[in-house]
Amino acid sequence: MTDRLFSEIELEEESNKLDLTKEQAMAKYKPELDSMNNLIKSLDQYQLKFGTESNVYYEVLELKAKLIKNKEALEQFLGDI
Repeated sequence: MTDRLFSEIELEEESNKLDLTKEQAMAKYKPELDSMNNLIKSLDQYQLKFGTESNVYYEVLELKAKLIKNKEALEQFLGDI
């Protein structure tokens, strides 16, 4: 196996490929992140409006917690690319 140094041009090309991959992933998952953010805000508004008197209050809490966890996992995935 031979070790060789990459030229500046090769390093720049690889860097550009990685940047493009990141941008494509962000573009692909941005609508999902936006939907999750909108739903979380809507669930917050529901909880504020109806409070614990709502018959689905605790289900909303559980759903919101799961949604936040999924959103954080997606953000972590995008950050790791």
